[in-house]
Amino acid sequence: MNRTARTLAFMIPAILVYAAGFVAAAFWDFTITSTLYDPQNLFAILMECFGWYPAFVPTILLALLWMARPPLDGRRWMPVVCGVVAAAGFAIIYIVARGYMLNRGLLTGGPEGWIWLAVGIALAALMVWGVLRAAPATREKLVFFALAGSVMMAANQVATYIIKAIWQRPRFDDMLATGSFDAFRAWYEPFGPGGSSFPSGHTANAACILVLLVLCDLFPAWRRRRGWVLAFCWVFIAAMALARMWIGRHFLSDTLAASGVMALLFFAMRRTKLYQKALRRTLETSEGLRQGGKHAV
Repeated sequence: MNRTARTLAFMIPAILVYAAGFVAAAFWDFTITSTLYDPQNLFAILMECFGWYPAFVPTILLALLWMARPPLDGRRWMPVVCGVVAAAGFAIIYIVARGYMLNRGLLTGGPEGWIWLAVGIALAALMVWGVLRAAPATREKLVFFALAGSVMMAANQVATYIIKAIWQRPRFDDMLATGSFDAFRAWYEPFGPGGSSFPSGHTANAACILVLLVLCDLFPAWRRRRGWVLAFCWVFIAAMALARMWIGRHFLSDTLAASGVMALLFFAMRRTKLYQKALRRTLETSEGLRQGGKHAV
């Protein structure tokens, strides 16, 4: 089966599933979320707190990789700046996650806050250690991966907030808090009374995990497991979508729109000439570094 046939074999069922989902949402969007609604569901809370990380971790990784590079042309300040950017990135995602945890009652101001902080610092230290320990050839590939992830993050933020501004759809739990669902609008009705439900930002952020497929373009070991990587990505995205409905922040159509838009953006990016050219250059440079390392030994 050639590449075009494989693409069609994946795309056609995916389009049919999404079409069926939007048809179902046109009739039962509200019913599905109201039936699932469980704001104390621990899984949904954890996904709200941490499931959006795939959108932002690649940018932090990029800063760490540039920090680890030898400074060029006497620019000794570059590693310092990149290190500060990475530290700021770690701090921001922790602070945002901490806000979600406080809001949902996972943190109460007690000693558990220090435990979460220690876990966060340990994971950040592990990431730094991994970058510093990686071979130059591996780092070169990871820079490409992190750049692709950063592009996805930027595209995600722009697309999501433009669509939110157009649709202005109220959230389920916000309407529940007012005691009235009169403001509810179907997904095919833009210019609503106000809100940010459509599309789901958390689901769009989670869908950035598709960037793991870039590793399949870079590393042979990952390439052999591309199907498993793709399956894992979609399971993660589906888990976030379910969590957002479970917790009452979104409707089915919100999550379908978010994941669909991000999937289209990702696969469109991978098919651009710029991506393919940069990928070839990265693989060639990485191979040169690997061979140079062998000769040095």
